[in-house]
Amino acid sequence: MKPATREQETVINDLSNNLILFASAGTGKTFTIANRIANILKNQVTSTDKILCLTFTVKACRELIDDVFDIVGDIADT
Repeated sequence: MKPATREQETVINDLSNNLILFASAGTGKTFTIANRIANILKNQVTSTDKILCLTFTVKACRELIDDVFDIVGDIADT
């Protein structure tokens, strides 16, 4: 996995604002959102039942869920 860009790091580390992320294909949206959700959970900003994440495809949804579990483990299942 390649490291996050400066723009991705900004999104990942901003834990106080809601966001809508629009970007073209292949720009790392799933990576960025998965890491942001993991960061929110690791820092106990909120619980999993308070996070809403919408994707346009089932594939992206599955990747997102798998990525979050890979990063934070069972914390994502609470």
